[in-house]
Amino acid sequence: MLISPANFLIMDEPVNHLDVASRAALEAALYDYDGTMLIISHDRYFLDKLVQRVVEVKDGKLIECLGNYSQYMEYRQQERELEAGTREGRLREAVVAGEMSSAKRNKEQRRTEAEARNALSRRLKPIKDRLQQIESEVQVLETHKAEIEEAMSRPETYEDSDVFVELQKEYARVCKGLDAKMEDWEKAQVSYEREIQGAER
Repeated sequence: MLISPANFLIMDEPVNHLDVASRAALEAALYDYDGTMLIISHDRYFLDKLVQRVVEVKDGKLIECLGNYSQYMEYRQQERELEAGTREGRLREAVVAGEMSSAKRNKEQRRTEAEARNALSRRLKPIKDRLQQIESEVQVLETHKAEIEEAMSRPETYEDSDVFVELQKEYARVCKGLDAKMEDWEKAQVSYEREIQGAER
């Protein structure tokens, strides 16, 4: 496939079920490929080494971000923080505008609005903390995964079958852990956006 004259490759989870040697060969071939690639994958480390543009499909829209997957994640985090700050600012402006336009607004109403803002902030904080925790754990797992791949790429590793088998087991465990963490991140992100949308109603 890679030595054919085609200049556009479409791949859906290309590294699934590959052993380490096959994966390394594929990554090297794709890295040297001169054409265009459209890749769908849950493997963040694999994407980071190859992609230059990420497209998120969400709510019937395409959201494009230049850079690799890690840069996309940083962009999304900055976007969430900006969005939360903007919405909080709109809430404050609404309160100020209401206070200026209506002399009848009493202390109890202002207290209720402040409590609503504080309640939203309290609900969002553990979710934001969870998102940051998951992203830190993903980074640790990805670093460990890269270390295993580097070890398995050395010829001397294959001289000791016991060591190689243990590395394969550890590699499978890390990949499984990464998949689980990404699922956790997606669930936390959905909870975060649900809380924001609920506050706007």
